[in-house]
Amino acid sequence: MSDQEQKKSSSCATLRRVLAGAPEARAQERYLLAAGASALLCLAYGTAVLGPRLLWLALLTSLAGLAVELVFARVRRKPLTGGAVVYGLLLALLLPVSLPWWVAVLGAAFGTVFAKEVFGGAKNSVFNPVLVAAGFVVYSYPTIFAGTSFAHLSPLAEPANAWQIGALLCLACALLLVVVQPSALWIYLGIAIGAYGVARFVLPESVLPFEGDLRLLFTANGFMVIGCLLSVDPAGAPQRWFNRLLFGLIIGVAAVTMRCFSLYENAMLSALLLANIFAPTLDLLFAGRAKA
Repeated sequence: MSDQEQKKSSSCATLRRVLAGAPEARAQERYLLAAGASALLCLAYGTAVLGPRLLWLALLTSLAGLAVELVFARVRRKPLTGGAVVYGLLLALLLPVSLPWWVAVLGAAFGTVFAKEVFGGAKNSVFNPVLVAAGFVVYSYPTIFAGTSFAHLSPLAEPANAWQIGALLCLACALLLVVVQPSALWIYLGIAIGAYGVARFVLPESVLPFEGDLRLLFTANGFMVIGCLLSVDPAGAPQRWFNRLLFGLIIGVAAVTMRCFSLYENAMLSALLLANIFAPTLDLLFAGRAKA
């Protein structure tokens, strides 16, 4: 091959890489698309069970996040990505339907600003904006956060089989995310091993909530929604398969342990926030492992 042909081939390859974008950016875009579709499916079922107010909250949280993103996009003179809309839809799944609308708007705006925009965008953030928004509401207004939500469907809720359908729907959404992002399977595997292993073989049944009923432990308090839809966000997860497995183990072990010994019921939320802190460190400590 002549020098001119080599230069032409190299230029074409470079152009293809530029048009394709960075791997991290593509992973984030795929996640947002799959998570958005999953959130719409869950919202449709949640509305049928809990009523139209769930859709109202989803609309408000999405618009609040989009408004914040629009302001930052104008200030930075960068294009609007729309990721805040997806995060707003996911946030509505965690919020009680009885939550005052202004609290939902405040939480969505807080999460978008302090978990997404201050870091330069979704793909650069450390913490998931949905968790920061929900955590802000939980710890600022604990007395009004209690109530029925899509994430808190359980065998004790009405109708009696709603929790089963909700759990199966979350698992179906997890399967969609694995198809879009196969490396997510390592996180799911870590969560399952960590949570079930601690609950079944480490902690005595007397300290487990719900009288040791694992169905309640793994379906209530946002466990399924956070574990299936939020834990695999590429922005807050490690980049290598072995680290993703450890990341999932941290989430599963911490969620069950904190649920048993903490005063707060939303242990899965705190567990994922804690794991987000360790994600960059895991990639640094185990840099020699194969990439996801």
